[in-house]
Amino acid sequence: MLTLAGLASASAQSFSLTVQPNTIPAVTQGQAYSQQLTAVGGNAPYTFAITAGAPPAGVTMDSAGLISGTSNTSGSYSFTVTTTDATTPTGNTGFRSYTLIIGAAGGLTINPSSLPNGFVGTA
Repeated sequence: MLTLAGLASASAQSFSLTVQPNTIPAVTQGQAYSQQLTAVGGNAPYTFAITAGAPPAGVTMDSAGLISGTSNTSGSYSFTVTTTDATTPTGNTGFRSYTLIIGAAGGLTINPSSLPNGFVGTA
């Protein structure tokens, strides 16, 4: 039998659990997006879920924390990700709010796309 002096019980322990990274990168409309989230602290394995807000249409997050997809809508999308660790019976949780910015496609266009040949000494 193992006795831990000074601890009420091993199951009463809690850990600080943090979702990483602090921010996620932006992407251009119509381009594929992929960002892996991780957890720091607690006991692996971890599960991830979006618990407030939502990413843009076409972008999802799986329970392993992979945000991926392609959005055809530009804008700024805020959502909160919560992670839960394997501590029993209920697991420790941690969360982080993210804003995913989808930039408009297109950008700068220069016309005409080509110029005629020039000659030395001629305007």
